[in-house]
Order: sequence, then C-alpha cells, then structure tokens
Amino acid sequence: MKISLVTCNKLLLGTNDDQLLAAELCRRGHHVEFKVWSDNSINWKHFDVIVLRSTWDYCEHLSDFLKWAKSVESHSLLLNSSQTLSWNHEKKYLLELAEKNISVVPTKIFSSSESKDPFDLLKLYPQIVLKPEVSASAKNTFKVQSEEQVRSAVKSITAHSRVIAQPFISSVAKEGEVSLVFVYDKSWSYSHAVQKIPKANDFRVQSEHGGSVQDFIPSVELINFSYQALSCVPGRCLLARVDIVNWWQQPLIMEIELIEPELFFRCSKKGTQKVVQAIENSLS
Repeated sequence: MKISLVTCNKLLLGTNDDQLLAAELCRRGHHVEFKVWSDNSINWKHFDVIVLRSTWDYCEHLSDFLKWAKSVESHSLLLNSSQTLSWNHEKKYLLELAEKNISVVPTKIFSSSESKDPFDLLKLYPQIVLKPEVSASAKNTFKVQSEEQVRSAVKSITAHSRVIAQPFISSVAKEGEVSLVFVYDKSWSYSHAVQKIPKANDFRVQSEHGGSVQDFIPSVELINFSYQALSCVPGRCLLARVDIVNWWQQPLIMEIELIEPELFFRCSKKGTQKVVQAIENSLS
C-alpha cells in the first residue's frame, strides 16, 4: 500500500510520533512518504491512503487547506475525511455537542468587539479564557479577569477570527487535562491516554509552552464518556483525540481533535500498531 503521512513545511519529516508510525508501516511492508499538504508539485493520486498528521499550519491557510482536502479525496482515501475536517475546524461543534446533552466546557462564540457575552461570563466566573474560533497550540489565547483585559483580548482576536469565550477551569492549572486517543477501525476503539500538565504559573498544557506529559489510565466511565462524544462526529475517520478537563469532579469535553492532533505514540507502542492495522483495513 502506498501511504502519505501529511505534514507541513516546518515539519518536513513529521514529528517523532509520526516517525514511529512511519517505521511501523514500513516494517509491515508499506511504502510511506511524508508530504507537505501545500506543495502543489505533488501528485496525490500516487497514494492509496493519505493520512493527516502534522499539518500544523492549516489554521493560517484554512480555505486552501479545506479545498486541498476535498481535491485529494476525489481520487484517494483521505483520513480523516474532508467532511470531518469541515465539522471540526471551527469550535462551534462544541455547541452542537452541548445540544446533544454531552457535557462540554461552557462556550460562547461571537464576532463583534461590541458583544456583551464575555462581560456576562465575567460576571459569573472570576476568570475567563478568550481564544480564536479556529486555532491550534493555544495561539492567541488569553486568560482574563477584568473588563479592560477583555477589551484588549477581544480586539486582538476579532481582527482575524470569531472569538471563543469560556470560563477558566481552575483545575487545569493544577492537574492539567487528559487526552484519550481513539482509532477508528469499523468502530471507535480506545487506544491510550496521557495527562498533560502545564508548567508552574501557567494554564497552557502544550509542550511549546512548557507543558509536560505523563501516562494516564482513564476510568471506564471516562472512556465511555468519550465514546458518547465521538458518536456525534460526521464523516469517515481514522484518528481522534478527546481532551477532557475536570470541573468540580465532573468531566467536560474541552476539545475533540480530529485534524492534526498530537497522538503520543511514544507512550504507546500498541497504539501505533492499532493505527497501522486500521490503515491496512481502510481499503477493505
């Protein structure tokens, strides 16, 4: 099978986790190439399966990225599908999950700097988080606690995007968030999980902001909670990461990552093998 693991210009050979996946695919006899999604010289028809991995610049070129996904999907199997990407790239999917009675972090979305939503949230919670609707790696994300800070953050974000407003989940600063990784092979299957912890005096759990990762064993209830959320995802999938936070001993969905999630294969050899098996079964 000819397989492309899709990345971006800043990561021509993907991440360390991507390398582990590529090595396992090659060990199983497949032809694997890392390709940059925005490279117009590539003949994508050459590949049987195109697997999105580290397309970490897609937010900066969203329209082109979605057009590219639809284009390659017309002749090769794209995982995850363009339908899935279209649903997942805007955080409004959190509102859809909430409408289906799935517990998510309370979320408001607005586009105008004149919106009263963040100020109303600030009346309910001592601190709130403001971030772009389309974003990655906590870029342009602000934790605010005064009206002056709200105005400054909203002005910065609305220049480029609609704004997501959420209460700050205080447990994140102490215990971080947990990420459960799932693989789709005829149905969703739990693979492995990690706990992501921010550095001292921060709330951002991403490694580029000083966050750290450790193994995590989720409860059956937490896995089933994730399955409930994943049942709402449209389109054909291969991979998903469900990020969950603890709010007063209640799990809440922070995000479902379906485009270019870090999957922490370095923490789970079996997880890598499960993905390879699902890729092999994807054309059957």
